[in-house]
Amino acid sequence: MALARAHGVEAYEGDARYLQLPGEGFDLALALDVLEHIEDDGARPAAELARVLRPGGTALVSVASDMALWSARDVAAGRVRRYGRRALVELLEGAGLLVERVWSRGVLVRPVPRLLRHRMSRCDDLAPLHPALNGALRVSAVVERRLPVRSLPGTCLFARARRPG
Repeated sequence: MALARAHGVEAYEGDARYLQLPGEGFDLALALDVLEHIEDDGARPAAELARVLRPGGTALVSVASDMALWSARDVAAGRVRRYGRRALVELLEGAGLLVERVWSRGVLVRPVPRLLRHRMSRCDDLAPLHPALNGALRVSAVVERRLPVRSLPGTCLFARARRPG
């Protein structure tokens, strides 16, 4: 929040289920790695995103993807679910938004967490990654942006949706 405000961006934070913001007041609403942490099915926060957007406004959403990747690390991160493409689209459309695009990130590294995370038994292991591993992840993200792989399953889903009108 402080960084956004330091750059002159009007930014708000609060409970995604009950945004203390006026209806139809914003051109852009972000929910980045939020919906998978909320106990209900995400319908209430999605409806709040739609409510605060002006007609024609855009919602940008990211979520952890695919319950097949569920592990102790998800529990440690406070997630209560991961989303598939269809579930994310249905959630946003159920809130009255028109989904324009859904894409994956973490496609190239997907096999790594699938193998390693299921070997974890402790829920408190959120230690920073080793610098070499972090560097390798950065390189894979750069390579992934240049390949046509965004429609394949990854570790994270993004969606861009618009409020009709």
